[in-house]
Amino acid sequence: MKRLAIDIGSAFADLAYHTEGQPQVLKHPADGDSEGETVMQAIAAGVGKFGFSVAELDEIRIASTGALNAVLKRKGARIALLCTQGFGDTLYLARQNRMDLYDPVAAPRAPAFLLDPTDVHEIAGRMDARGNEITPINRSALSELAERIHADKVEAVAVCLLFAHVNPAHELACYEILSALCPDVPISLSHQVDPQPREYERTVSTCLDAWLKPALTDATTQIGRDLEAQGFAGRIFYGDSRGTLVSQDIAAQQPGALLASGPAAAALHASRLRAENTDGDADSPARLTVDIGSVSCDISYTKQDGDTPLVPAALYGGIPVRRDMVDLHSIALGGRHRAMVHPGGHITFSMQAQPQLPSLDLALRVLGRCNPLRSANEIKLLEDMATGAGWDGAQEAAARIVTAAELEVAGAVMGFAVRRNIDPAGAHLVAMGGLGPVLAPGIAALLSMRQILLPFAPGAAGALGLLHAAPRFEASTNIARPIGDLTAPELAALYTSLEAQIEAQFPKRDGLPAVQDSIILNLAATAHMHPLQVTMQGFPETAAQIMQAFATTYENQLGIAPPGSGYVFSIALRRDAISDSTIAARKEPTRDLAGHSGVCETAAGTIWVGDMWTLHETGIGFSMHWKEQAR
Repeated sequence: MKRLAIDIGSAFADLAYHTEGQPQVLKHPADGDSEGETVMQAIAAGVGKFGFSVAELDEIRIASTGALNAVLKRKGARIALLCTQGFGDTLYLARQNRMDLYDPVAAPRAPAFLLDPTDVHEIAGRMDARGNEITPINRSALSELAERIHADKVEAVAVCLLFAHVNPAHELACYEILSALCPDVPISLSHQVDPQPREYERTVSTCLDAWLKPALTDATTQIGRDLEAQGFAGRIFYGDSRGTLVSQDIAAQQPGALLASGPAAAALHASRLRAENTDGDADSPARLTVDIGSVSCDISYTKQDGDTPLVPAALYGGIPVRRDMVDLHSIALGGRHRAMVHPGGHITFSMQAQPQLPSLDLALRVLGRCNPLRSANEIKLLEDMATGAGWDGAQEAAARIVTAAELEVAGAVMGFAVRRNIDPAGAHLVAMGGLGPVLAPGIAALLSMRQILLPFAPGAAGALGLLHAAPRFEASTNIARPIGDLTAPELAALYTSLEAQIEAQFPKRDGLPAVQDSIILNLAATAHMHPLQVTMQGFPETAAQIMQAFATTYENQLGIAPPGSGYVFSIALRRDAISDSTIAARKEPTRDLAGHSGVCETAAGTIWVGDMWTLHETGIGFSMHWKEQAR
């Protein structure tokens, strides 16, 4: 099977090509005018480098930091929100939780950038908590609003109505009218995007989906069309935030699922590095991973058993994301960030367009840790900073910028680790991305970490992770009923319907890798409590089986019996292809690295070896050891 994986970053598109044996990698500038154009340019570069034709490929796998970068840069579509009358402030009020123990003011970190207040439209019509209609939708008023939205050139619409997760009838009426009068405007409905209680979280999920959808839909459509024109007849998969692969249709319909696709694929690659490097040693240290690129730094970890944990919700890129994803934390810090000096010499970083300020990338180049200076004039930015701050020239300014970056990342890693009961000093650091292997020695030293692991081609970790990812196909349906109301015939009909939807996406009989099915249920003790996710290996035949599985999960997680008779929000059938274990990790040519210091170039990334570190080649990459430990 010929398989091409592409991870689109802010500065580079990383490619990994596999046909048999070891994968090959390539970095190509991500300079297309759109993400779709960048993908096609990267594929063209892969054709020239690896010698395949597009028509010969069986699979193309795509991941991207585009959605995350859009969030970090606050650049998305202009959207409108339709909400229930009286709930127009939901997104801005957020959760009134105190984020800082010693701050007397509750300062919610709401993602208000998703939506301008003038584009919030409250509509009449109301459901009660049981899904019974109290006030009907005013269809004529909705038609007038749809015409206004169309005239305002809104790019996408989010519809989030009270108790729509229990009864979506009003949201469906909104969709009917909006789609008729605004046929070219994508519409996101909360009962489809996030069919769970809690109005704020559901509003955020729906607004994020709408905010990302126009760009992602355009990209997936362009990619599919251009590949078909080149004779491609294989399968296109997109990486999602769980480190798995979804179909092109799912990617276009659920853009929020792809928010952390590139970082999740890189985290998957880090987990394989750990498992292979330790031969399954359960007593080996946990691994903390930093994946640093041009715009963001993503932090994840691998458990001692080699797994990359998933979480049902996370604050990611400043957005409260309520969906399954790899346990990640992202901070806005990368090579393109500009350094600003404040009184007292304190340095902070910003992505704002301020060409008079030096970037982290420039500071690293001046210090000789990566590519040389492109122009002698660049150093003047550092000289001007040094003069203003009273420092001794460009070298000191560059060193202070790099140290500030290392401190910021180390602080984020420390916070991430402590919240997960991990002592960084007893863990190993996995460094990936373009800048991870360059900044890793300084970060590790600050955290008293004594070993750094670097995979082959650390700058292409996301693309290599995609090669190992398993395709996942899902079909789900909203239930919104007490568990006891479900009858055996209804459950049998549900399974038949879900199985038919899955078969249309991924037939078991088409010669693809072996698959395994699982049933995912979102259940709560009552309709107004937070749901738990329950996994069953076989489809339940009776309501009693569902209740037993729910009670067991509830008691295992919370230590008590469910305080209610049980409520089911949704049921999903999930089919996972078994990951291809025949893909070998690429090994660098054997080199004698004893005594090596400074810059070390790999096939797709630069490693910087600090004075107190020794570099060693391993079976699947490199490791650095603190010299005191090495002795």
